[in-house]
Amino acid sequence: MSVSPHGILTGRASEDDLFAYRAQRWLWNESKQLQRRHIKFDVQNLIKVAEEAAGRAAVCTNITRLPEGNFNKVFLASMKDGRQLIVKIPNPNAGRPHYTTASEAATMDYLKSILNIPVPRILAYYCSRAKESKLGAEYIIMEKAPGIELGRVWDSLKGRDKANIAKQLGDLTARLSSARFASYGSLYYGRDLADDESRSIDVTFVVGPTTARGWFDDVRDEMDVHRGPWTSSGEVMDALVQREIACLNAFSSFPTDRQHGIFNGPDGYRPAHNAKVKVLRDFQKICLHILPKRESLNEGII
Repeated sequence: MSVSPHGILTGRASEDDLFAYRAQRWLWNESKQLQRRHIKFDVQNLIKVAEEAAGRAAVCTNITRLPEGNFNKVFLASMKDGRQLIVKIPNPNAGRPHYTTASEAATMDYLKSILNIPVPRILAYYCSRAKESKLGAEYIIMEKAPGIELGRVWDSLKGRDKANIAKQLGDLTARLSSARFASYGSLYYGRDLADDESRSIDVTFVVGPTTARGWFDDVRDEMDVHRGPWTSSGEVMDALVQREIACLNAFSSFPTDRQHGIFNGPDGYRPAHNAKVKVLRDFQKICLHILPKRESLNEGII
């Protein structure tokens, strides 16, 4: 499916096909699942924001929708001069509005500019007041990474080539773990967060509220709980317990049994509310005693 330079859909697709999720189906709650992956945006301005990100005099000749994952609509924008950009538009299920996009953009920049990891360069992003953006939605625009997926050629590679790739991956992992932080949470640009919800790393980057999926999925995003940043691993563990207790008190069916109907039979064991809370309280009492004693093992890393 493509969009012409003038924003006219080509092929058999309608605009709603661009907004909808078509990758898979669900056996239960399908309407809700599809709604969480449906995002409207301004198709005509998709080309404009891609050209603006590419730079002055850039002319977009084609935009193609790429196979989608679970959390984003992804488009390939091809320019007249041969350059190609990736435009990502997050679905509602991608994470907390503003924070998820802001953190992804900042984290990729941190990896590239500070850790020298060869991730695509971020050219533009919009995370605040999404409805006011030219697309009417949040987005990230980045360079297209060169090359092909490793999985396509892995089986045909010789042993020494596979070993060399494994060594490169080990080097990248070492670089990731070399970055140590005094706070726990997610990375952001300082400009995207208020001072009272962030802790500075340097003049550009800060640690702010976590965007981990465990703080968003299964109605957890609806809870008004502390999401960081935290100053110790003990604070993180305590916040996890407080989050789960808050959800148990707010929702009678929490946590959702994701595998019900597949692995679990009817009338399976369902612990009572008080039993769940008691287990969490007991864990809260011992969690500080089971954390590693060596401070280096508790440091915040990527």
